[in-house]
Amino acid sequence: MFGWIISLFFIATVLLLAELFLPGFGIFGFLGLISSCLAIILTANIYGIFYMFVSIVLFVIMILITIYFLRRKNICNKIILNDNLNEDISFKNDFEQLRDLIGKKGITITPLKPFGRSDIDGKIIEVYSDKGYILENRHIKVINIENHNIIVREVDF
Repeated sequence: MFGWIISLFFIATVLLLAELFLPGFGIFGFLGLISSCLAIILTANIYGIFYMFVSIVLFVIMILITIYFLRRKNICNKIILNDNLNEDISFKNDFEQLRDLIGKKGITITPLKPFGRSDIDGKIIEVYSDKGYILENRHIKVINIENHNIIVREVDF
């Protein structure tokens, strides 16, 4: 029976890691929690309360060691957003300033997929491409404002 308990803890760890890397609706995380709870309950029923607490501590240590190795191998950087937006980006609260942008031209700073950043009148602004993907360093023109989104189109200068 000890092998089953260890297997359930291993399955729980794998499912919780899968929750980090695979898209889904929390199914893997839920199954991982169920697996770990089942292993803890089995431990309590077969070996007693003391060993249940030992298994909980070992499971937490196993999760912490896994997180440590994920951070050490820079895998966490691939799943955690570390970019900071500059204060200069966008002025979406002032609708009149947004309306004044219609017809102005600028250049893309990042690719628009369809959202990205562009430089319009010396301000870095988050914009939306109406025709899909636009490469960076392309000339654009503001064609509309919808729901506080600045809609742009690629133009030739």
